[in-house]
Amino acid sequence: MIKKNEEFLKDISAFYNTEGGTIIFGLSERREGKKKLGIPILPDTDKLTIDDYEKEKSRISQIVLSGTNPKIVNLQFSDLLDIDGCRVFAIGIPKNISIPTMVIYNGSNTFHKRNYTDKYMPDTHELFRAFLSHHSLKEEVAAFIKSRTERIYEPFSEGLRNLPVVITHMVPSNFQDIIALDSFSTKEFKEFASKIFQPTGFAQKQQHGYSFEGLFLLQKDDPMNPQYMLRDKQRGHTLLLRNGCVESINNIFFNEIEEGAKYCTLYIRVLAEFLNNAVSNAFLYYQN
Repeated sequence: MIKKNEEFLKDISAFYNTEGGTIIFGLSERREGKKKLGIPILPDTDKLTIDDYEKEKSRISQIVLSGTNPKIVNLQFSDLLDIDGCRVFAIGIPKNISIPTMVIYNGSNTFHKRNYTDKYMPDTHELFRAFLSHHSLKEEVAAFIKSRTERIYEPFSEGLRNLPVVITHMVPSNFQDIIALDSFSTKEFKEFASKIFQPTGFAQKQQHGYSFEGLFLLQKDDPMNPQYMLRDKQRGHTLLLRNGCVESINNIFFNEIEEGAKYCTLYIRVLAEFLNNAVSNAFLYYQN
């Protein structure tokens, strides 16, 4: 069992340290003699037996958490399928965007990656480049966020000047490689984005606008709602940049500042709603 768990962790970490991937359990591999052909088939013998799939998922997750450093999290499990009497399921493994993960199970302390055919142990030079690449990515993301933050008071943000704002940035690890998302300027994309990134708070309306950088979803007070004295005032926006990043700016959780006032009121509940929506909506956006 120790050997099996160790090899399993090497497979998981190899995918994780490369480009991510999927491992399917419950299938066999077609062979010619001892040669593996890479073609999955249903097994005739040694079929997978699982009585409690939730318990099995928990067991696997615990093995991965305790057997890797830094820990591999966010494994995605498929449904448990029954195909001609064979139990089959898959584990989706995300791509690592941090420093390389090491297998520490049973004191092995080894790094693994994948090529086109199998896992392998990277040499010192490849590991050095991987650690260096992580440091470079962090600097690139920090520089990108700094440059965006310095530019928030541009035409689309003109209405935000009188109040403090909160800004969030969701930056995919490959943002430097994306020139423009497919179908970014289509009507379908705009409708899709509008459904996901709904305005925070109540008595709000949404307007759209394109710029050179991406699609703006502008949030304003609803002019038909008597809740606000300054109706149709801009409260914030979500900017879907063409490189895949998501920028959200809002001030709906602050009250109006009168001219010359030193303080304003912060509404914690609405701020928490904004932060939660900014993260969850971005994940939903990336999943689709």
